[in-house]
Amino acid sequence: HLIKETKKIAKGNIIATGDVLSQRPLSQKLGDFKIMEKEAGLSGKILRPLSTKLLPETEYEKKGIIERKKLLGIKGRGRRKQLALAKKYNLKFSAPAGGCLLCEKEFAKKLKDLFCRKKLINSKDVELLKVGRHFFCGEGSKIIVGRNQEENEKILGLKKSGDFVFEVCGIGPTTLLQGNKNAEAIELAAKLTLFYSDEKKASVKYGRRLEKKIKTKLPKKEDIEKFRLQVFF
Repeated sequence: HLIKETKKIAKGNIIATGDVLSQRPLSQKLGDFKIMEKEAGLSGKILRPLSTKLLPETEYEKKGIIERKKLLGIKGRGRRKQLALAKKYNLKFSAPAGGCLLCEKEFAKKLKDLFCRKKLINSKDVELLKVGRHFFCGEGSKIIVGRNQEENEKILGLKKSGDFVFEVCGIGPTTLLQGNKNAEAIELAAKLTLFYSDEKKASVKYGRRLEKKIKTKLPKKEDIEKFRLQVFF
């Protein structure tokens, strides 16, 4: 599915990345670039402007669409040249620390699942992947449970108009239910909210504006684990 979507984007366009040869010794070697292109079915079709002069010609260069001499030949872990370019063109950028989220197994699992389940994806969908515990009830219901106050606030900030929110009297997690709002999904979202709350016997408020209440029993851990996101590569 991911490969098909990437090819669709690539048709009639140029795919360019910010890869720098040998920037990260474990993932940005020439051999790694070739594997990525082969797996995506895009051999010779990914342009890396920062290191172009050190890499094999792309189809864009061979066809005269891109002038190789105008691109760069940066190599290595240093970022001085990139920072100088950013300053020259007045570009904003994140501090060069940490790695790409796509290299983190848990985030990659969530992103792969999102692409498989949803055709139209926006920035809020991606931002939600960075927070909470993710569960599914059937094919059409997704449940996200906040792990701390910061995540609870982010979840509320990323909530869409049709989503349901769950809380236990203001104690514990904020839970978001997306997709189908059937009785089974509402019950599971309430159970998860209660399970991760400090209050184990209270009613759970829920709805678009927490206007409803539901009473549910505290589930066992093994009963909720089967609903947790599982993606196998």
